[in-house]
Amino acid sequence: MIDGKSALIVGAGIAGAATAFSLSKRGVNITVLDSQKKIALGASGNPAGVVYPFLTKHKTNESIFSIEAFRFFLETWEKENLKNFVPYSNGVYHLINTDEDFIRYSNAIESHSLEYSNIARLTEEPITNKNAIYFPLGKTISPVDFVKSLLDISGAKLILNTDYLQWEESGGSIRIRTNQQEFTTDFLVFSNGSELFDDEKLSWLPFKKVRGQILQLPDIKIQNAILYGDYITANLKDGSILGASYDEYKLDPSTRINESEALLLNLSKTINLHQMGIENISTFLKSHFTRVSFRNQTEDRSPVVGLLPNKSLFIQNNLRKKGENKKFEEIPYYNSVGILNGLGSRGLTHALISAEILARQLLKERPLLEEKIENSIKPDRFLIRMWKQDRLKL
Repeated sequence: MIDGKSALIVGAGIAGAATAFSLSKRGVNITVLDSQKKIALGASGNPAGVVYPFLTKHKTNESIFSIEAFRFFLETWEKENLKNFVPYSNGVYHLINTDEDFIRYSNAIESHSLEYSNIARLTEEPITNKNAIYFPLGKTISPVDFVKSLLDISGAKLILNTDYLQWEESGGSIRIRTNQQEFTTDFLVFSNGSELFDDEKLSWLPFKKVRGQILQLPDIKIQNAILYGDYITANLKDGSILGASYDEYKLDPSTRINESEALLLNLSKTINLHQMGIENISTFLKSHFTRVSFRNQTEDRSPVVGLLPNKSLFIQNNLRKKGENKKFEEIPYYNSVGILNGLGSRGLTHALISAEILARQLLKERPLLEEKIENSIKPDRFLIRMWKQDRLKL
C-alpha cells in the first residue's frame, strides 16, 4: 500500500476504469478526467459486449496473454462480487464452420492445456447444431455497468466535460493542464482515445482510429453469445446486440443502413431469422436502434500497456546515420507516466489484467506475467521498430 499518493487517469472508459480500480487497490487516490459529459461514451458505451479468450492453434504471446487475462477477469469478477452490480449471462459459443477450423481449435485446446479446465471445450451449439468451441464461463456483460462498478470501487473523483491539454514531469511530480484547471499528481495514465493523436509525447505511437457499428435486437431471446465472424450477444436488460461492422477509412459517426443490413444478412446464414421473429429486414431496421462508436487499434492488434518511453531522449541517445547498423541504448522512460490503450475489440477481456500489469510497473512491483509476454504489449516495441526503420523524428 502507498497511501497518500495520487494518480490522474485520462479516459473514463473500460481502460481508465480498470486502471483506477488497480491503482486504488494499492491505496492511490484516483482522479479520472474525460472530455465527454458522461463515463463510457465511446466503445465502452455499447449496451452489451462479450468476454472470452482469444485462442491460436499453437501457443503464442497473444494467446497466452488472452487466456491469462480471461482467468484474471474471472478471479476479479468473483472476488469483487461484480455479478451483483453488472448485468451478465454466462456462456459463449464460437462456431466452427470448416474442418480446418475444427483442427485449429482442437489443437488450440490441447496446446494450451485446456482439455481439463473450465476455460474451453469442443461441443455443439444448440441453436445452430454446429460444432463450436464453448467457453462456459465466458460472459455477455453490460460494459457501462462494468465501467461504473470499477469506478465506484476505486472511489475515483470524476472530472468530466474537460479537455486535457498538456503535461510535463518535473521534480518528482507531474503537472497537467486542462481547459478548466491545472493539476499536480504523482502518477499519470493515458487510457483515452483521440487526445493521444494531439500530444507530441504520445503521437508517435501508431494508433489507428477505427469505426464500429452495432444493431440492438430487443426482442431476440438468446441465452448464450454466439460468435461466427460477427457476433450476437446473450439477451441482457436491453436485449441482444448484433455486431459489429468495421471501418478504418471512413470514420463518419452517422449510422449506415447498408451495414446493418449486412449484419442481418450474415446472421441469416447462421441462424434462421424467422425463428427470431425477423420477417423482413428492411421493415425490422426501421424500428431498431443502431449505434456507432470508435476505438483505438494498433498495427499489430495487441494493446499498449506500460511505462511511457521518452521518445525525444531516446532519439538523442541513439543518433545514427541513415542505414547505420547500430544497437540502441537502454530505453528511457518517464518515471511515473503510463499508458493503457489500444485494447481494440477485446477490451472487456483484457482491461483488468492490463491495468494490473501497468500498476505493478508504475509502483515498481514484481511483474505479473512472463517477461516475454509483458514485453509483447509494451509501447517499447513500436519505438524500437520505428528506430530500426529510421522512422523516428524529434
